[in-house]
Amino acid sequence: MNYIEEWELLLTMPKKQLDNIPLLEHIIQSADACVDEIISTNARFQLIDEATDVGLYEKALLAFSWLVKRYEEGKSLYGFSTRDILWRYKWIAGTVTYFDAISLEEIEALHEDMKQKLLAGNFSLRPYYVTKMWASIELGKPERASYFFDQWNHSADDILTDCRACEQHLRAGYYLRIEKDPEKSIQAAQVIFDRRMSCRDVPDTTYSILANAYEALDDHQNAWKNFELGYKAVKHTKNIESVAQLIDYLVKTERIELAKSIMKENLDNVLTVGLPYDQLFFLLACSPFLDDEPELQNLTKDLVNRFDQRNGNHYFLTKLQHNN
Repeated sequence: MNYIEEWELLLTMPKKQLDNIPLLEHIIQSADACVDEIISTNARFQLIDEATDVGLYEKALLAFSWLVKRYEEGKSLYGFSTRDILWRYKWIAGTVTYFDAISLEEIEALHEDMKQKLLAGNFSLRPYYVTKMWASIELGKPERASYFFDQWNHSADDILTDCRACEQHLRAGYYLRIEKDPEKSIQAAQVIFDRRMSCRDVPDTTYSILANAYEALDDHQNAWKNFELGYKAVKHTKNIESVAQLIDYLVKTERIELAKSIMKENLDNVLTVGLPYDQLFFLLACSPFLDDEPELQNLTKDLVNRFDQRNGNHYFLTKLQHNN
């Protein structure tokens, strides 16, 4: 079967399947060798979508780099538009902070490039502001997040705006993590349920926020209810940060044995599928009970050192020391 037949077959197959990734990579390699720009372009768009959905962001980043270069050179995207490439730019820009090997300078340059492309296309800067908000947190600079949060909330909507469910989920997370206001966090999350908002990951990943928010208000019954709903929804998935937040809740409520059990149940997935930042976030949550896990302790310290060194601060070291 040649790559054209493989491509035609792939178009009939179910999307969002891990098995699609190697087939797409083979199609791209063959199409490139045959200078088949149509299939090379289309297959890379699909690879970004498929790889992003299953958490293989490095593969998505490689495909996007090829496409954005083509876009900058003014070459045809064969049916795809500026909106299509900028929509995927949001995904890429939102994940580069998860790789400690990508420098601060490279991250800032990529974010600025996205901003300039949004402006050049007469789009709102709303995607840029929300990307910078979360990047500030992930780079250990939460003091910058409030500025970008305000800019995001006051920027205009357009066709590149995230879905309402995602945006409301982000507000709930921001209020809890940055403003340390569990009441505002719960109010923001409740809008998702009141208006029956949903998307691929919401409200599945919202329950972990609510578990911690309710616990902060000593509402133990609702905290536990959201823990149970949340863990059922996110265990063994790419939503590793949500699993980590649920472990954090268990540590706060001194359910250490259950926390250990959940760590062991998800550890293989974290270490094989998780990006470096996912692994760091997960292991920091587990760090209070890693006394008998020297290898995981060493990995945690290594990740903390790598990210703090990249970020130019001691943000994650401080978190590790606070947890222990």
